[in-house]
Amino acid sequence: MPYIENTSQDIKTPLARARGAGSAKGGTHHWWMQRLTAVALVPLTIWMLSCLKCLVSGNQAELVLWLQSPFAAIVMGLFIITSFYHASLGIQTVIEDYVHDKGMKTLFIILCQFGLFAAGFIALFALMKINFGIVL
Repeated sequence: MPYIENTSQDIKTPLARARGAGSAKGGTHHWWMQRLTAVALVPLTIWMLSCLKCLVSGNQAELVLWLQSPFAAIVMGLFIITSFYHASLGIQTVIEDYVHDKGMKTLFIILCQFGLFAAGFIALFALMKINFGIVL
C-alpha cells in the first residue's frame, strides 16, 4: 500500500477549511467607512452646493475672501478630506470587483491611492495657503 501523507487539510470539514479565508477580515471596516463617509458627505455637499451657488457669479478675490473665513475653511477642509477618502474607498472597491489579475489589481489600487492622496494633499495645501499665507 503506498504511503499517503495525511495533512490537517485532509481531515477538516469544508466549513473548517473556509473559515478565516473569506473577505470578512477587512471588508466590514471598509464597508462601514464607505457608509460613514457617504452620510458625512450629505450635509457637506449640500453646504458646498449652496455656497457655490452664491460664488459662481463672483470673482477670484471674493472666493479667496470667503475661504479665509474660519468656518468656511474648516468645513471646506472636512469636505476635501471626506470626499477624497470616500472616493478612494469607492475606487478600491470597483478595482477589487472588476480587475481579476492579482498583480494588475494591486498596481491599480496603489496608483489610485497615491493619485487621490496627492490630489487631496494639493487641495488641502491650497486651502492652507489661502488661510495662512504659506509661501514656499
